[in-house]
Amino acid sequence: MKTFYELLIVLSITSSLVDSKMYLSCELAKEFAKNDMERHLIPHWICLVQAESQGNTSKMVEMPNLTANYGIFQINSKDWCGKDKKGGNCNIKCSDLLNDDIKDDIKCAKEVFNRNGLNGWKGVCLIEAESGGDSSKVTEFPNLSTSYGIFQINSKEWCRKGRRGGECGARCEDFLTEDIKLDIKCAKVIYDRHGFKHWKGWLNRCKQRPLPDVSKCSYSTYS
Repeated sequence: MKTFYELLIVLSITSSLVDSKMYLSCELAKEFAKNDMERHLIPHWICLVQAESQGNTSKMVEMPNLTANYGIFQINSKDWCGKDKKGGNCNIKCSDLLNDDIKDDIKCAKEVFNRNGLNGWKGVCLIEAESGGDSSKVTEFPNLSTSYGIFQINSKEWCRKGRRGGECGARCEDFLTEDIKLDIKCAKVIYDRHGFKHWKGWLNRCKQRPLPDVSKCSYSTYS
């Protein structure tokens, strides 16, 4: 017979499995199109997410400077979201970037992009290199910050642990579910502020290199 604590562990694991998701390229293309990403930039966004979080919406990476990156865009808690409450330039809780709804991730990522371009990200070809499409990816850094979800949104600037905050006004943990709408929302914020240059993953794996081929993703897949 399972003990109470064993049941809690099972329930916790089950909840995590339900809320996080690994996004594939065509799935990302569809979500990005739904959330008004400019179509000619969608391959760049997919590359960015692959580099930052490998598509893992639950990815969280702690940074040496005590901030963290959250979700598929790895939005940082320093400027973009709040760890325990809504905050940051995106006015979201960092944890909100960790669920499977990536609308807010996209919005915040756009904000980051607009300020910093693709240089605002620190991954490896954006979603593939960052999270491999895994919406539950969490990466902790020595500076105590963490990157979350498929975009590996960092808690230093973009979200806050346990509460909404940061530049995306998001709770970092919310970037870890399979709904990546919040991730997309925050990624939009990042993009709007910094462009793709915010993500080092894009710089290292995507800039002036072949981008993911989404030509096989039919128009209906986008819409």
